[in-house]
Amino acid sequence: MARTRHARTQCSEGPGAVGASCWHEFDRKRLTADKLASLQRNLDTRWDDIRSSVRRAMIPAARIHEVLRRANCAETASDIGVDDAFYAETVRDARFLRDRYTFLDLAADSQHRDLVNTKLAA
Repeated sequence: MARTRHARTQCSEGPGAVGASCWHEFDRKRLTADKLASLQRNLDTRWDDIRSSVRRAMIPAARIHEVLRRANCAETASDIGVDDAFYAETVRDARFLRDRYTFLDLAADSQHRDLVNTKLAA
């Protein structure tokens, strides 16, 4: 319930059609009790396959940082002049813009939301 209020607040702050579009996108992926139960059953059943698939596709953070460093690219929000708190807030709220359930939604729906924001801002 609190997440729904937060989503409505985040979306309603957008101008007119933007705010309505934001809510429409978020509402399509919002976890109801039934959707949550279904998601949990799916995770319980397929967790090992999901984890293996993610590991095959994952690029270690150290490798990404090395490639960015060698290419002289910015590596952090502060490297491009973005305040860490603003960046963390932007990443936290980015999930309201799409109807797909992503790692940002998973982080927000879990007990690890603040840890994820801290890591993303670092």
